[in-house]
Amino acid sequence: MVLFHLALLVGAICLVLSLLRMGAVVHFVPESALLGFTVGAAVLIAFGQLHHLLGVPGSKRPEFVLKVAEVLGRAGSANWCALGIGALTLAIMVAFQKYARRLPLALLAIVAATLAARALRPWWPVALVRDIAPVPGGLPLLHWQMLRWDLMKQLMPAAAMIAVVGLIEAISIAQTLG
Repeated sequence: MVLFHLALLVGAICLVLSLLRMGAVVHFVPESALLGFTVGAAVLIAFGQLHHLLGVPGSKRPEFVLKVAEVLGRAGSANWCALGIGALTLAIMVAFQKYARRLPLALLAIVAATLAARALRPWWPVALVRDIAPVPGGLPLLHWQMLRWDLMKQLMPAAAMIAVVGLIEAISIAQTLG
């Protein structure tokens, strides 16, 4: 219920910002701030996937440094198969970086990792999605949600921040790729 209202508010704010051509305001954000935002997002994503690379359980801590420290503390019990396949994927992407414009490098690395995991399965058990939990078929039924204006009033500050951060993120990514 809350997620529905928050998504509706963020979408409405983004639509209003777009109609008012407020994207031009981003030109007043310093390039160093956009670079910091991009690098910060990259670091959060990379370290957030560290437990998958090591094959250890993730941390439930909300603090970034403590979360990374906890995961690194579990590195002694790393799953060597997961680490090897992750290292293979990263090595392929780094080694063939100069061909990245002509080849779907990430797709090729994922295919190589999948084949490696398949080949190693008799010796090291690699958990597949079907082994973890059944994947439900179909889509959930649609039903109408009643709008709660009191909830929307409470969510407005959070929705505004999400919309502004989303705008800065989109412009940052566009400038980085440009």
